[in-house]
Amino acid sequence: MKIQNNVMNNLVLLFVKQPIAGLVKTRLAKKIGDKAATELYKCFVEDLLEKLKVNGFDFRICLWPPDPPEDIRNWLGTDYWPQEGDDLGQRMRNVFLRAFSNSEEKVVLIGSDIPDVPAEYLFESFDALENCDIVLGPCHDGGYYLIGLSKKVPEMIFEQIDWGAKNVYDQTLSKIKQLRLKLYELPKWFDIDTYEDLLQFQQRHKSSEALKTIKMIRQWQI
Repeated sequence: MKIQNNVMNNLVLLFVKQPIAGLVKTRLAKKIGDKAATELYKCFVEDLLEKLKVNGFDFRICLWPPDPPEDIRNWLGTDYWPQEGDDLGQRMRNVFLRAFSNSEEKVVLIGSDIPDVPAEYLFESFDALENCDIVLGPCHDGGYYLIGLSKKVPEMIFEQIDWGAKNVYDQTLSKIKQLRLKLYELPKWFDIDTYEDLLQFQQRHKSSEALKTIKMIRQWQI
C-alpha cells in the first residue's frame, strides 16, 4: 500500500512477516501461546499502518515470506514488495536498492514489532538525511528498530552481521565507522519480542485506548 506524502521522494519501508504461528513472535508465544502471539503481531502491524497513514507518509509494505496465501492477501492487500534474499541483511539491502532505483531520495526502513514508535522519530529521520548518510534507531535489546539511507546503499553495513544477536547495533556501528559514513542516531526505543517486553509496553500505555495492540491485550487478558 502506498499513499502520497507531502514531501516528494521520501519513502518508509515497513518490514512485515506473514502472521503465521511459528514464524512470528516465537519467544512471546512461549508465554502466551501461538494464536495470541500471532493475533497480537497483526495488531502491531495494523497500528503501524495507521500511524503511517495518519501522518501522511509514503510507504511500502515489504513482506516475508514473499508468496502469501489468500487470507493474508485479504488482510494486507496485494500491493507489496517481496523481501528477497538469503538473510535479513540481504533482504534489507535489496529493498533499499529497489527504492532508490525508483528515484526515491531518502528511505527509512522500520520493523513491525514497534507499534508505539513515535511518528516524530520518522520525521526526524528524514530531516537528518538532508545532512547525513545514515540514520539508526537503536533498540534496548542491542538491535535497531530503524535504519535510514540517502540516495545510495553502503552494502557492507548489511553483510557479515550476526542477525538476532545482542550486538547487531554495535556490529553495524563498526561498519559505519569503517566506511566513514556520517551517522545520525535516534533515541532508543522498544521492540516487543518477549513477554517482559509486552509488560513494559503495557506500562507505557496504562491509560491509552488508541492502539489496537492495547485493546487486544485487555480483551484477551494477556
